[in-house]
Amino acid sequence: MLSTKDISINNGRRLIIILLCIKKRPDIIFAITDNAAIGAIKALHKFKVKIPEEIAVVGFSNSINSTIVSPALTTVDQPGDKIGRTAVRFLIEEIENPTNDVITKTVEIKTNLIVRDSSLMV
Repeated sequence: MLSTKDISINNGRRLIIILLCIKKRPDIIFAITDNAAIGAIKALHKFKVKIPEEIAVVGFSNSINSTIVSPALTTVDQPGDKIGRTAVRFLIEEIENPTNDVITKTVEIKTNLIVRDSSLMV
């Protein structure tokens, strides 16, 4: 498993080149962002790897770019607007009702998988 803090298209491309040098290639790539996944798709195209037949690609965030790459990117829809609204609501509550205690809150916000052409779903 490769890991990185750089989530750019260029780094996605770079990491695929490393993966393609491995004797046993992965069946799927799950990228931390759609941009990194798009970089992966671009590199896979360059090396004539069939997507999704040889290697499937999945991104994370459901950015507008996920629909304009070919093949269209399967992605996890991360509802950024809902995450932002929730964070602001908790921040305002904290400002309006300050306490000296440190309070941690765990909030789960539903995501969903948007299946497109970069993955095979059976």
